[in-house]
Amino acid sequence: MTCPYCGAQQQSKSIYCDNCGQQLPALHTEEPTPQKHPFRFWLVSLILLPILLIIGIALYAMHAPQPTEPESSALPAPQVWNDGTAALLWSEDVMDSEAERQAICNRLQEVSTMIQMPVGVQLSDEPISDDDTAREQAIADFTEQFPDAADGVFLYLDLNEPEPGQTYNSHDYFLTYGAAQLYYTNAPDYNRIAEIFAQVNAACELEQATTLRRVELFCTALEETYQEGIPDG
Repeated sequence: MTCPYCGAQQQSKSIYCDNCGQQLPALHTEEPTPQKHPFRFWLVSLILLPILLIIGIALYAMHAPQPTEPESSALPAPQVWNDGTAALLWSEDVMDSEAERQAICNRLQEVSTMIQMPVGVQLSDEPISDDDTAREQAIADFTEQFPDAADGVFLYLDLNEPEPGQTYNSHDYFLTYGAAQLYYTNAPDYNRIAEIFAQVNAACELEQATTLRRVELFCTALEETYQEGIPDG
């Protein structure tokens, strides 16, 4: 640095001139400005953005609520036994044994022969709460088992035990076809169906009846009502 007062070249880094002693003006140093690299910034962004997007989608998929299947009103497909004039449909786990199933099938054959028309019973622990749904289900089951029958009866037997304080009800639906509608009428002035189930329900509640006993009571009621003949009027 050169002294602005005497022109002497300074050898030291003192703030005073080595020659004349005058105070030297302060030195101004500038820090170099770092260079920016916009290309590097965009390159890093292009690499990171897809990775962050994939991570975000994966996290959403892990925590998003899963869609649920709408509940179907249709009943589970039952197992079926059918000899052409009598049919038994039953849901899984409602039979205590194969011997019980065979005894029920034999009893249905007997009552079908006696009343001279097809008889079908479905055993289930799935109650049908809606009357229209119950009717549609019973009609579909009957026509599937006896597609050519002009007469017949079909019972959907609910095996659920009633809640405390509720009235015992042994069935969800009782369907009659053709001549069966005459024998097993539900006319207001002569409701044989109501009489049948009043008798069956009372016996089931009193006996704490097994599945076989419930079917036997129903079959006996069918036979006795049939023997009474078609009511007048």
